[in-house]
Amino acid sequence: MNEPKVTPIRYEETEYQCSLIPVEFVDKAWVEAKPLLEKAIERSNGRWSSQSVRMQVASGQDQLWFMFLGNDKKPIGALVTEFVDYPQSRILSIHFMGGKGLDEWAFVAMSRLESFARECGADGIEATGRLGLWKYLKQDAWDRSFVIYEKRF
Repeated sequence: MNEPKVTPIRYEETEYQCSLIPVEFVDKAWVEAKPLLEKAIERSNGRWSSQSVRMQVASGQDQLWFMFLGNDKKPIGALVTEFVDYPQSRILSIHFMGGKGLDEWAFVAMSRLESFARECGADGIEATGRLGLWKYLKQDAWDRSFVIYEKRF
């Protein structure tokens, strides 16, 4: 059984590891990912369920990432991304991000996702999220392009 590839990134004297979970490990990894992502999935206002996110990742459509602190094998955070091919550009979209100590590892995750997106030929990264996400993104040269408004029935 192959171990997932882990890319260590140092941030503020603390070592975090951001790991892309291979598709063949998703079912096993979901046991740990689900509780880390539950709150973020609930904030989708019914667009997603835990089961639908797991299915997207297991199919290879989306990617599951884990954040680890040091050599600890238990993830402290999880993210879900997807490449979106628009008519004029390819973008890595961050769908969900959650876990413990987000303030400590958010920039590490963004840096790793940016590298991954570039390696895969993407033109950029996008994220949808609650307003609190902006406090992380604005510090890293992100633009706030638009806000989504909705009316639920």
